[in-house]
Amino acid sequence: RIRYNDPDNFFKPNFVIIEDKVLVEKYGIQEKSIVAFGCSSKFQAQRLGRWVLQSEKLHDDTVAFSVGLEGLNVLPGQIFEVSDEMRLGTRLAGRIVGARVGFVDLDQPAVLPSGTNDKLSVVMKDGTVETRGIAGVSGNRVTLSSDFTQVPPDDALYAIKNDSAVLRKYRCLSVAEGEAGVY
Repeated sequence: RIRYNDPDNFFKPNFVIIEDKVLVEKYGIQEKSIVAFGCSSKFQAQRLGRWVLQSEKLHDDTVAFSVGLEGLNVLPGQIFEVSDEMRLGTRLAGRIVGARVGFVDLDQPAVLPSGTNDKLSVVMKDGTVETRGIAGVSGNRVTLSSDFTQVPPDDALYAIKNDSAVLRKYRCLSVAEGEAGVY
């Protein structure tokens, strides 16, 4: 239900209702009231309603998790990637136990997913994320196709991805402080 100012009724509030029969069958009636502030067009109010409906329909996947201090570099509104072992079928993320600019040693044996264009992303000491192509893998060691601009710190977070193992992107909605440095 979208409220707008109706010019045919002396700009008094009027409403348009937008619904999707497939979503009503799936979830039942979910009413949401929206004020189209400054809107004096019924058609503009309808477009706003359809946009909100499609946004709710397409962006329904959320995640909640706990992180240490390194998770504080993501603030509300920012986009971040998640390497989910359950969705990908294998663990493609973890911590670095040793590194130089041209290679990194991982906390587990490196397993590259099937596909092409293998890449390694690492969170650096200053909070930036650097991504480099993978030239080769031997046990826990990953050799890079080009050097990092700085040596990745020990215990830095890493993620492996390629064209077939794409990390899911999410928008941060909130960050809350828990106990003992957990957020």
